Amino acid sequence: MDKEQILSEVLNRFTGNIHEDFKLVLQEAEHYRKITRFDVMKDIILLLEKRYGEDGKKMLVEAAQNNIKKRKELYKDMVNLEKNKEYLKAQDIVVKLIDTFPMERPLQENDVLYSFNNLFEHMYFLLNYNPDHKNVIKLEEPIANYYFHLGYNLFNLEDYEEAIEILDKSIELNPIQVDSILLQSEAYLKLGYVNKFLDNIDRALLDANNKFQIANCYFLLAKYYYELNNKEVAYACCLLSRNFVITKELDELFNKVRQMSGNNLDFKDVKKLQEILQNNKIQFGPSPKILNTLKKLLADQKTKESYPIYYYFLNIAYELTHDFKLKEQIDEVKKKLESLKTQKTE
Repeated sequence: MDKEQILSEVLNRFTGNIHEDFKLVLQEAEHYRKITRFDVMKDIILLLEKRYGEDGKKMLVEAAQNNIKKRKELYKDMVNLEKNKEYLKAQDIVVKLIDTFPMERPLQENDVLYSFNNLFEHMYFLLNYNPDHKNVIKLEEPIANYYFHLGYNLFNLEDYEEAIEILDKSIELNPIQVDSILLQSEAYLKLGYVNKFLDNIDRALLDANNKFQIANCYFLLAKYYYELNNKEVAYACCLLSRNFVITKELDELFNKVRQMSGNNLDFKDVKKLQEILQNNKIQFGPSPKILNTLKKLLADQKTKESYPIYYYFLNIAYELTHDFKLKEQIDEVKKKLESLKTQKTE
C-alpha cells in the first residue's frame, strides 16, 4: 500500500474526538516505525494537526515534550544503575532508549546523520572530517551516547566481542566519540588484539577534546606499559594523565610504577617526556588538529563578537593547554558577558 492510501485509511478512522484520534495516531505511527516506514510514520502524526489545527499541534508538541522528559528520566535511571554496577538492568533500559528512538528519517542525497555530544564536536567534525561538504544533520538525542552505554554495560558483563560491535555503531554515528573509541580499545586488549588497542588509542588521542578523554588515553597506555614492565613509558604516561585529571585509580597505578622503578624515575624536564613518547610513537598532549581547530573557531567568533560561543571555546582551549593568557581572556569575556546581561535588564 502506498503512503497516500495509508494516510487516507487512517484519516477515515478518525472519530471526531481529538483524544481518541490522538491515541489512534500514536498507535499507527508506532506500527510504521517498527516496520521502518519512517516517512509514513511522520505524516501519520501530522494528520492530527491537519484535522484539528492548532489544538492538534499543541497536543503533539506536549506529547513530544513529555516523551523527551520521560527519556531523560530513563537515562538518569540507567546511569544510576551503572554506578551501582547493576549492568543487566542498565542494559535493559538503554536497549529501550535505542529501540524507541526514531533515528532514521527521509534523507536527501547529500544528507548525513550524526549524533554529536556538543557544539565543539560538531564544528570540529565539519572542519576536519567533511571533505565532501555533506549536509550534516545533528540528531536531536545523543543516540551515539546510548550505544556507548550499551557497549559499556556489555563490557562490564565481559561480553567483549558484542561490546566491540555495539561500539562500532556508536562510532559510526559519531566518528569522534572518543569515549566509545577508548572503551573499544579496552575490549580489544581484553581479547588480545594489541595492535587494534594501540591503533584505537592513537585515534582517540588525535580527536580527544576534553581533559577527561586525554587523561584516560594516557592512563590506558600507562596500564598497558606497566603490564609490559616498561616502567619508563608507564611513568611518562602516568605523569601526562595526572597533568589533566587525577583519580584514585591513576594514583594507585602511579605508585606501583614508582615502586617498580625503585623510585628512581623523576621526569621534571618536559623535553625528556616528549622524547620518551616520541620514541614510542605516542602523541604528546592535545593533537595539533584539535588546537588548530580551536584557534580558527576562536578567531572566527571573536571577529563576529559572538561572546557566549567565544567564551565557550576559550574554556575548552584553556582546559587543554593550561595557557594563562587564555585564562586572562576568559576573565575579560566573562566581564563583557555580565555587562551585556546587565544592559538587557535595565
